[in-house]
Order: sequence, then structure tokens, then C-alpha cells
Amino acid sequence: MSPKEILIQARKLHDEGRYDDAIQLLLPLKDINPKLEEHQYISISYSYYCLNDFSQSFYYAELVSSKNKSNEFASQIKYFCLVDENKIDEALSEVINFLNEFPANLYKITLEELLVDVNEDRIHGEFAAKILFLANKNNVINQVKFNLIDKDRLN
Repeated sequence: MSPKEILIQARKLHDEGRYDDAIQLLLPLKDINPKLEEHQYISISYSYYCLNDFSQSFYYAELVSSKNKSNEFASQIKYFCLVDENKIDEALSEVINFLNEFPANLYKITLEELLVDVNEDRIHGEFAAKILFLANKNNVINQVKFNLIDKDRLN
């Protein structure tokens, strides 16, 4: 099978919930073009995430991020791994650092969820201010119903 066919087969295995099989199929791939390698590592990272192996998932997502800082899916996997490991400050920093450089696409839903946390005062201080700023910058701010007091924080 060609690397591209292997990646397609791995996606089918994901759809079937066969994450261990996907990992075993993908790990042996070597010396492939950088774009396919990026897909390989994201797929491995996603598989490990689904298996609750957050350290391995983070490792492969970080490999992608180190070569392509604009890969939002890799950043989001890292964010979710950190949240699931209860490393909330690091998770928020991951979102903020990514969105300081790149626009939100996949992160729009995450920003909406974080805005609810800001609105309900589960996130406050500097993190809250940065999330409000980034949500406004990415046109997400109007998606969440804010209290009048919280709307004042935007100005």
C-alpha cells in the first residue's frame, strides 16, 4: 500500500473505533513527504487521544506543531490533552498562544465554551481578558449571551 492508501485505511479504522490498529498501521511509515507525514502524526495523535494516552497524543501533536505552527488541529489536540490531564493553565496558554498568531477555525467552538466559563467566572484575570480579546478578534464574541457587567469588560 502507498502512504496515501495507508492514511485512508487508518481513517477507516478511526471510523470503526480501531485506534490501536490505526497506530500499528501508521507507525511504520518512514521517509514520506512532509504533508503526508503531518497527516500521519495527526492521525497517530488522534488515535492515542481516543485511547486516553494523553502523553503520547501530545507528543505526536507537538511533532506536527514544531514543523507547522499553523496546524490548528495539532494545537487543539494538545489543548484537549492538557485539559484531560487537568493542566488548565497550560491548556489555556496553548489556545491563547495559537490564536495570538493564527485565526480561529476549529477553535471557534472552544472559544465559545471558554466564553461561557469567563461569563460564569470559572476563568478570570489575565486568562479571561485574553480569551475575551481573542473571541472578539475572531468574531466569536456575539455567539455567547453575556451579562451586562461582562460586556463592560470588553471595552
